[in-house]
Amino acid sequence: MSLENEYIGEQIRKYRAFNHYSQGKLAKEVGLTKQIISRIEKGERRITYNELSKIAEFLEEPIETFTIIDLKYKLIKRKNRSIDIPKYAIDFLDDYETFLRQGQNSDIARIITDEIAHEMDEIYHRVYKTFRNL
Repeated sequence: MSLENEYIGEQIRKYRAFNHYSQGKLAKEVGLTKQIISRIEKGERRITYNELSKIAEFLEEPIETFTIIDLKYKLIKRKNRSIDIPKYAIDFLDDYETFLRQGQNSDIARIITDEIAHEMDEIYHRVYKTFRNL
């Protein structure tokens, strides 16, 4: 059990209970089993970005609600440059890399890659416009 897994699990349990959902209801809505939800809430199982995203969406909370503030950002350093990347984004990229390494159908991988690039481009432009107008 890691501190991060425990914290995320506690947050999921807290928001699930606040919304009066059972573990079974949450599991059904996000496509997991009740046992997996139980293990996640206890911090016994690492949650994937995709799973956390579905849970956050169902509970109508931003994904950041479920992560530890100190673990939200990971510093990436390359050639005298450094940037902060949200931890959940790093986790998503790890899951994506695993998917690609599993030798999935190359057409499916290309479609997913194109969709991710498109979404990232839209987010960038939306955020850029927001900050430019401040």
